[in-house]
Amino acid sequence: MAAFLRLVTAAVLLAGAVQAQAQTSLVREEKVVYMDEQQSFTPGYPVGDIAIGNPDVADFKVQPGRREILLFGKGMGKTTLTVWDQQKVKRHEVLLSVADRKTAETEAELRDMLKDLPSLQVRTLAGSLAITGTPAALASARTSPNRSWVVFKCSNARARLN
Repeated sequence: MAAFLRLVTAAVLLAGAVQAQAQTSLVREEKVVYMDEQQSFTPGYPVGDIAIGNPDVADFKVQPGRREILLFGKGMGKTTLTVWDQQKVKRHEVLLSVADRKTAETEAELRDMLKDLPSLQVRTLAGSLAITGTPAALASARTSPNRSWVVFKCSNARARLN
């Protein structure tokens, strides 16, 4: 009889633990960290284990008290930071995009300059900024009265819209 009661008690405790884990949902989010810079990440609970997918792209350091994580951008690219709480429940998956601040600023400037030409898009191709669009869209950019100078990379050659 005592063995049966222990078995029932264990089953009830296990069911409660499973229900508590189901109530703690996994949070997925994206963050941009700039190369050679740090950014604070506060998950909202004391962290346990942490894993980084590619330590050549980003790194981390857990702060005292285990409620804040410093993220460091090391190299261009993307990687995933996975965070478990102190009960070993996976709580966060953070897609980290490490970018060069100057490139990001240049991209924002290009997007602003081309905002009146929706058929042209600013993209990153093989690590370089590029303006893509049809030949007609590029021709309209050249004749646009509101144009500014734009340099873009096309088939490994530089071109200038004048």
